[in-house]
Amino acid sequence: MSRVFRACKAGQCCGTATAHPLGYRVRVSKKPRVTQTWLAGEPSESDGYPGQALGMPETGPGSIARPARRLGALLVDWLACTAIAVGLFQSTSVLTLGIFALENLVLLTTLGTTLGHRLFGLRVTGLGGGPVTPLAALIRTALLCLFIPAVVSDDDFRGLHDRLAGTVIVRA
Repeated sequence: MSRVFRACKAGQCCGTATAHPLGYRVRVSKKPRVTQTWLAGEPSESDGYPGQALGMPETGPGSIARPARRLGALLVDWLACTAIAVGLFQSTSVLTLGIFALENLVLLTTLGTTLGHRLFGLRVTGLGGGPVTPLAALIRTALLCLFIPAVVSDDDFRGLHDRLAGTVIVRA
């Protein structure tokens, strides 16, 4: 370890506005860096349960679906679409994603649930509790196929695709 680093680590050279051993002026701020506040996340506005801000019950039917169930339903849907792509078309490339998009779009618009959602006891509704509109299903499906919006979620376990489409996954 160098002398300069050892002195800096011990706090002997870097004060509020002191001279650095190499001639640099160092200013240490007491405020957290931008990355520290962003990575730590914003403080939650409500210390309640997921879905409380949306008027959802804490447990039981109509409560927000937890991530494990959502992930299980997604896995079932993806495996079913892969089986269809391989069984009918001997392909697993982009065709699986297309079948997945078609399944989501058609089943969410008509039934409010996909095969995986049904097996895990979930359904997709609008924020007001009503059925998913075709436009909301289209927006949700397009963003879900991009994958990244589904990974970014809020305190209510709603992915970015659900927030932008105005939908929520609840327990059936």
